[in-house]
Amino acid sequence: MVMRIVQNSPIEVLDVFLRVKNTFPLHETIISVMRCISREKVLVLRSFNHLTDLLNNPEQISDDVSNFMMNSTLLLGYMMETRSEVLAMLTKKFFPQIFAMFLLRISTSHGQGSSGRGPSEDPVKQTIWAFEKFLRCAPGGDIASVVEGAGLLKKLISDEYDEGISEMLHIFCKEFPFESVKALLDFLVPFLAKSLHSQKLVAVIALAQVIPSSIYIKDVSNHFAATQADNLRVDDSLKSSATYQRWIDSLVDLLYENLLDKSESIRKHVFKGFGNLALLLKTKESELKSELVEEEASPSQENYRELFTLANLRSESVLKEFNIPEDRSRNIMTALFSGTKDESRLCAREALSSLTKLIDLFDPSAVRPFLLNLIQNIRPSFERSDAMVRAMSFNLFGKLASLIDKNAANFKATLDQVHYNLVSVALHTQDDSKVVKQSCLATLQKIFEVLEIPFEEAKETPDHPQLDKSDQLLVGLAEVIVSTCPEKLTDYLSSLADFCNSPEDSIKAASGFLMAALISCSGQNLSKHDDRILTAFTGLSLERSSLVKIRLMKAYTLLEPSPDSPI
Repeated sequence: MVMRIVQNSPIEVLDVFLRVKNTFPLHETIISVMRCISREKVLVLRSFNHLTDLLNNPEQISDDVSNFMMNSTLLLGYMMETRSEVLAMLTKKFFPQIFAMFLLRISTSHGQGSSGRGPSEDPVKQTIWAFEKFLRCAPGGDIASVVEGAGLLKKLISDEYDEGISEMLHIFCKEFPFESVKALLDFLVPFLAKSLHSQKLVAVIALAQVIPSSIYIKDVSNHFAATQADNLRVDDSLKSSATYQRWIDSLVDLLYENLLDKSESIRKHVFKGFGNLALLLKTKESELKSELVEEEASPSQENYRELFTLANLRSESVLKEFNIPEDRSRNIMTALFSGTKDESRLCAREALSSLTKLIDLFDPSAVRPFLLNLIQNIRPSFERSDAMVRAMSFNLFGKLASLIDKNAANFKATLDQVHYNLVSVALHTQDDSKVVKQSCLATLQKIFEVLEIPFEEAKETPDHPQLDKSDQLLVGLAEVIVSTCPEKLTDYLSSLADFCNSPEDSIKAASGFLMAALISCSGQNLSKHDDRILTAFTGLSLERSSLVKIRLMKAYTLLEPSPDSPI
């Protein structure tokens, strides 16, 4: 009787189940009905289409959306659990689309939240349960074991689920042919136009991740070799062709269109996608060099250098063949630099990471035209509240400084900006964060190379037994700065006066100390400088912070007593 009703009105029966406030596991009656449905092709197709349509298009649900989607997910999971022949055929034919649908559902389930819910009512855990059932229906079944071995199901449950989705897509690219990857993207791209950000996010993640992972798609070179025009050459060893590049370019263009999205997660993965271009090209370069070495049967010591040189030359030709046009690279660099100022720390981190990767990859001549602008605008990131953003910003500044061309027309202006930023770098060697300190020390070394000052000289400080290593480092820096750039002293002191108002006690304290060290090393008196500098320094004595007071007392010991000094 029940089965007859199901056969005549499967959608109506499903809608009854969907409206009920179910918990996991479902009632045995519902499970039995789903098992019956899974045995008949017509019922499977109608039911499957209905349930997936609800999950992909939740805007059409008029009732309790969260409940409908949760129940749809569970019903699909129970259908997958039967592993019937009909479902096996269905998943084999539409595996990329169903895989993408589950990734969308994982994202929307996080959007519904699981806080305060038990396991039986948690939409995230229920979705992962259904997803796992689906993976075991995969053609060959390999992907399920790979995912399980990588521990990705746990990551998909966590707050880092977006990174878990990214890793899932990387595995998909390695396990499936190009046609499957293309089918997955064709399914997801329309979701870029969706109003639901949790769905749009998955589409953006897919675009960003397929860029570097595409090189692992086993038959990608064969696909483009077969579809390109006769006059386009393919290097099968690198899967490199003009057609392949145009495909990658199309993915980048789609990412660029979502650069200003309101969702910080979406912006983060747009920035990540831009940086993934560097990973793609570096993988291609590395693959070429490895292949060239393998072509030689145990190269001898004599011809190894020649072989490595040849590998470098061939890799350079590949990077030129698979290039990023100047206008495109400029747009990407501009977009990433705007991302470093993003209010979201996650977006700022990703933008800085991607910018650093691309600058490492690009030819210096491609970066130098806007080097001055980059160095001018990186400074605000030095003072961000997020320690990782600060560290990455200083690291990027060091890389930018190392690209300065002494023969450039704007060399003097660029060097002035290096001096301007040097104060912040020096002060942040005293940062509360260990990673920031390490980054600043490495950056100082690069800056000193640009200024043609041996870095070791900055570490050799005079004998100040009352000072610790941090204090002695600043005294050493002050001595080198005064001896090599005396004309910049006033500029440094003026900048330090600004830092005396820093919200961070460690930076505020270091500002006063470095100010005293510079004045001491120059043989001048504090009172000889303008009122703003004097006021900033003496104003530190009003601070309540014990750190600032102790550092200020040490600063006083550096200053030469003078009859006209207020100290």
